[in-house]
Amino acid sequence: MAEKGQGKPFVGKDQDVERIREILFGAQIREYNQRFATLQRDLDRLQKDLERARQQLAEKDEALAKQVEAVRSEARQGDEELRAELREASDKLWDAKVDRTSLGDFFLELGTMLKSGSTSGGVANLLQGLIETEE
Repeated sequence: MAEKGQGKPFVGKDQDVERIREILFGAQIREYNQRFATLQRDLDRLQKDLERARQQLAEKDEALAKQVEAVRSEARQGDEELRAELREASDKLWDAKVDRTSLGDFFLELGTMLKSGSTSGGVANLLQGLIETEE
């Protein structure tokens, strides 16, 4: 035969244990739960702040990339313009230079004049002759 009330004493004992646990540790558990909830709120807030910071960083990165590309484009354009100017100046110098034969003749005549000592009006005439052959 089964004893009466065998299941009930365990239920009563469980409730008694819970009451004792609440009396002994209740305030401490509530404090831990409150701390945990505060930490969870702080963690959620920090995660949102971090996500906002990531988005701002991505936007700034994109803006900076556009600026860098604009500077590169400007530098390329400036480089091309400078090269064109240098080519143009080189072409002008090439066209404007005195040919070697005329320059050689000039120096020979100048040397002859210096040797003979007659440089008074001859050098001016010699330079004029060089300019005329250049044109």
